[in-house]
Amino acid sequence: MLSAPTAAPERSPRLLAAITLFVLFDLLVLAVNFWITWQVEHDALAINVAGRQRMLTQRIAKSLLLLGRPEDATQARRDLRAAKELFGETLAAFEAGGHVRDGDGVEQPFRALEGSDARALVGEARALWQPLAAQIEAALAGAPGALEPAQRAAVRDTEMLLVRMNRLTGVMQAQSNASTVRLRLLQAVVVGLALLNFALIVSLFRQQLRAAAQAGQALAELIDHLQDGVAVLDGERRIVMANAALGRLFGVEVGRLTGRPVGELLSHEQERDALLGLRPDGARFAAQCTEVDISLHGRPLTLLTIADVTAEQERQAQLRRMAFQDPLTSVPNRLLALDRLESALLRSLRARRRCAVLFIDLDGFKPINDHYGHATGDLVLIHVARVLQAQVRAADTVARYGGDEFLVILPDLQVADDAMTVAAKISAALHGPVRIGPYELPLGVSIGIASCPEHAATPEALIAAADAAMYRAKRAGGGLIERARPATQSVTDRRSQPG
Repeated sequence: MLSAPTAAPERSPRLLAAITLFVLFDLLVLAVNFWITWQVEHDALAINVAGRQRMLTQRIAKSLLLLGRPEDATQARRDLRAAKELFGETLAAFEAGGHVRDGDGVEQPFRALEGSDARALVGEARALWQPLAAQIEAALAGAPGALEPAQRAAVRDTEMLLVRMNRLTGVMQAQSNASTVRLRLLQAVVVGLALLNFALIVSLFRQQLRAAAQAGQALAELIDHLQDGVAVLDGERRIVMANAALGRLFGVEVGRLTGRPVGELLSHEQERDALLGLRPDGARFAAQCTEVDISLHGRPLTLLTIADVTAEQERQAQLRRMAFQDPLTSVPNRLLALDRLESALLRSLRARRRCAVLFIDLDGFKPINDHYGHATGDLVLIHVARVLQAQVRAADTVARYGGDEFLVILPDLQVADDAMTVAAKISAALHGPVRIGPYELPLGVSIGIASCPEHAATPEALIAAADAAMYRAKRAGGGLIERARPATQSVTDRRSQPG
């Protein structure tokens, strides 16, 4: 059994949706983490500045008391003004938001306090602070009699402000804890959903892997039962799977085919435009290939079928020989002769050169058949065909036209006399007795010559003109060569003559 090719699982819509949700959950977890971090930092800042408000109330009371001492008045004035401004700014930020200065004096964005308890405490602190701030400002301005009332108010009001700031710090800590718990709970829910979604992704991915493996195994089982050689190719045309028939076809173990480029098994022969299969022992066979593009769970593959068509091509060649070759003499028959003559005429007309046909008939062939038998007559015909082939060029065609008649097609002649020269050589080669087996047989030929364009321009007309010329030679006693008459004087009647 073949092993299935490794295939990347195809991403189904459900799997894609699950992956998308996982990414969204991941982004949501990241957003919640940022939110928690910001909330914790903001709450820490708020609690710190609330604690600083408690310290500022004590500093304000102390600075007012020191303001009455001449030796401490200058420093106390600076401390009092700074504490007053910072306390007022922070209280305003508690109410409306904006910016507050942290412990290093750097302004930080600040959100107004939320919750009824916190806002109520800030309101109470504002009510206490406004008259106290006015008295402090009068004392700082050096108004007569302003210091002592401010000191008494500070002793009274700063104590109450300290109580409010202590309570505010506690409320803010409680709010921060509750907010953090809610955010952590939200974070846990999102993380839990993300984990559940991840488990779904893993489950869907495993299903896809199982489906891919099953599909690959089904493909392997299918091609393993095919009689032709089959290979599955990847995008680089390397074999990822092959059936047993392919191994037998190339004489290689199936396992050794996997991973090899298919180009190592096939070769294109330019001269014959043929595809050849290459076996390890150097043997070659005619190959026929069929390719089909397939997709195995999203992975593009090619299904290649390879068949050995050597026997089929040999049968086709045999059929062509039977259709176009004379079975006795192995030279072209009348059908192929007509086809070649038509091609030769077209080439000659294009190149403005001559083409000639020799129509050859054996003299005295009928008595040989009658006296010595048809087997001897067949040997005579084979001998004549070989002699004719020996007297002509490779580009010329010798064909058996029928019975004891032969055609010689002479394309691309320089002058008309070239055909007469070839005819004379043939007549000389086939003149006189010839030994066929135990017999010494008389032999001679009558030859008619017709040329294009002088005598005709079509295959049938040219052969008819040469045939008529040959019969004139036979009527004149045989063993002669006659040229065809011009087309206007062509003799078309053909009388029967003794062979």
